[in-house]
Amino acid sequence: MCGGGVDLTIERKQFGDRLILQRFALCVRAGEAVALTGPSGRGKSTVLRIVAGLDRDFHGQRQLDQAVRVTMVFQEPRLLPWRTARQSLLLCQPPGGAEAVAAMLQAVGLAGAEDLYPAQMSLGMQRRAALARALVMQPDLLILDEAFASLDQTTAEAMRALLRSERQRRPFTLLMATHSPDDLALVDRVVAL
Repeated sequence: MCGGGVDLTIERKQFGDRLILQRFALCVRAGEAVALTGPSGRGKSTVLRIVAGLDRDFHGQRQLDQAVRVTMVFQEPRLLPWRTARQSLLLCQPPGGAEAVAAMLQAVGLAGAEDLYPAQMSLGMQRRAALARALVMQPDLLILDEAFASLDQTTAEAMRALLRSERQRRPFTLLMATHSPDDLALVDRVVAL
């Protein structure tokens, strides 16, 4: 294990006959922030899903401390359509309960929009609700897959500032896939695919 974080070796990952990844290794130490970069279709999202434990159909090995609390923000906001923003966060039973949920919704700029359903929110609002849900859980490992895509520049920078602040307040491991050079200021190391 590489310092209590993520230790991943992918000998081969395929979708049908299409080879996605081969002989790929990733070590992320606990508390480290790492970005995966590279052209679309190179396997960044696949690596994130494997690290999160959502994709186990690969040849290789994934080691992650069993006690690690993992949260993930997907490329598309994965919000339940029948739950409001507040209900989505409360459903996770976060440490700190309703107070923590209210504070996090405030932090992502959704105060006043807590009772909106996903269909009533813009895509940017949905992305911020998904980020709030991941952060309110106080993860040990936060996985972000293009989490700031489609946010306007001002809002994206505010979310980056929030992420920096949260990591200073309560250090956690960060693994993200991004195409944005602005996101690279958040990380200690970049891995190109």
